[in-house]
Amino acid sequence: MFLNWIDSTNNRIVLIRLVITTLLFGSSAVIYYMNGRTRVALYLIFVIAVVYLLSLIYLVLKPSILKHKTFIDAIQIFFDIVLSSIVIIVTGGIGSPFIFLFALIVIYTNIIFSSRIVSYGLSFLLAIVLLLIVVSKPRIFHSDKSYEIRLQASAQIDQQSLVSTYFNLAGFLLAAVLSGYLSEKARLARQELGQSEKSLNVLKNLNENILKSLDSGVITLDLKGIIISVNRMSKEILNLDSDEELLNIDIYKFFPGLNLENLISTKREQILYTTKSGHKITLGFSSSLLHGDDDETQGYILIFQDLTEIKILEDKLKNSEKLAILGQLASGLAHELRNPLSAISGAIEILSSEVEKSSDNQRLINVATQEMERMNLIVEDFSILTNPIQKAGFPVDISVILNETIDTFSKTIKRSDIDVERDIESEIYVSCDRYRLKQSFWNLFLNSMQSISGDGLIKVEAFSERQSVIIKISDSGCGISQKNISNIFDPFFTTKNSGTGLGLVIVQKVIESYNGKIDVVSAVDEGTTFIITMEKVSINAI
Repeated sequence: MFLNWIDSTNNRIVLIRLVITTLLFGSSAVIYYMNGRTRVALYLIFVIAVVYLLSLIYLVLKPSILKHKTFIDAIQIFFDIVLSSIVIIVTGGIGSPFIFLFALIVIYTNIIFSSRIVSYGLSFLLAIVLLLIVVSKPRIFHSDKSYEIRLQASAQIDQQSLVSTYFNLAGFLLAAVLSGYLSEKARLARQELGQSEKSLNVLKNLNENILKSLDSGVITLDLKGIIISVNRMSKEILNLDSDEELLNIDIYKFFPGLNLENLISTKREQILYTTKSGHKITLGFSSSLLHGDDDETQGYILIFQDLTEIKILEDKLKNSEKLAILGQLASGLAHELRNPLSAISGAIEILSSEVEKSSDNQRLINVATQEMERMNLIVEDFSILTNPIQKAGFPVDISVILNETIDTFSKTIKRSDIDVERDIESEIYVSCDRYRLKQSFWNLFLNSMQSISGDGLIKVEAFSERQSVIIKISDSGCGISQKNISNIFDPFFTTKNSGTGLGLVIVQKVIESYNGKIDVVSAVDEGTTFIITMEKVSINAI
């Protein structure tokens, strides 16, 4: 608080005036008293008291007189001249050891007004005052019974007094010139410093705004790998609440999967990061060295981005490329298989009516018929993958489709050891093809059933959330390993002894064709949950 108080120029001058008055006049009063000059000592103490009183009045009235600052400064200088004159008169006039006080007044006048003209004029004024003191020949009676100062005017001035007055005037002018020069230099230095501080603040604000505006996270490290600064986007990407969660922490503790040495050498690296909420995101890092003014390395700068969406798009692109190749193959294959299958199907029907009705013949015909149906289903799956899915032009109620599919599935699977629970919100609509969506749900139910080896549970949930419809299909089956979970939507990928590996591929294509998305959460021996998100539409949607 005190440091803030003395930050003002006027307050500093008041403090300096009090310190000089107390030390100089106080010590002088003691010296005069010890040399038997009691009256001089008392006059000096009186001057000290007046200085303190005037300073106190100034500090009390300062808030209300700030708008008259120049006038108040002039009043202060006037009282300083009067008090200094009294001290000089009391202590011997032209022979006083305190004549230098006039020079001090000239110096701090320059500091306050920063004007050489004012200081030159004041120098002449002080010289005139000094000349008047010389002319008046002040004399203090040496009687201990009187404390009066008597002035004896004389028109005659001795040569020594005149010379002293001349040299004092020269000293005042020299002090005025020197203090004016120094004051001007100080003023220019303050201006340059102010401009430098302003430019520095502009650069600092520009730097902060650039870091705040970046869409990338920026982290700076010292040479030991300790985080020393972060920008706003770093906290957003990492889902953190404050800088303190990152600052002064070893980079390896926060990003255990990051290899700093490898990043510095290769300049780029990707890691998988888990946020506080448990969400996994892919971070892409780039790095550069942090150099000081002497061009020596002082640390490292890490720039990172959330590449999760880009990674998903890359995976989708790779999957699309696979499907494109598969589509070309499947299109030709489906076309070539349909005609032979039709011929084989017709031949089986003819044989079934002409061969002997024995149990063996009937069993063989049934096997052939079942395999024909299986081949037709495979060809149908190929057709779905190769042909674009047409969007329906009307909304369908998800709750109706799910309930119908669950009822049919429960009757078809013939497994009493599997319970199917449902928690389905009614009258939630999406825009899609009823048959395709029903087929997708069937594939997911079938996938859940095949993952359960004994007693188990399949739970189906459906609810609306803002402008989306969420469908969750969970099971208590064997789960999917982290190694395989990224491949389950790849064509022909399967961990089962039978199956084409096209079921989940078809489900993904159907859902995404209607602007939806499908996610999976799974762990070995803990079951699997498929989460489908689709756009919610009103019942009047077209």
